[in-house]
Amino acid sequence: MADRLGAQAQEIDDREKQIISEKETIEGNF
Repeated sequence: MADRLGAQAQEIDDREKQIISEKETIEGNF
């Protein structure tokens, strides 16, 4: 159970980092 939650948290963290980097890329273009 804990492993499943850890994997889910890691997935969310990766997604957040991806969104942040996409935002920075968009802002960098302006």
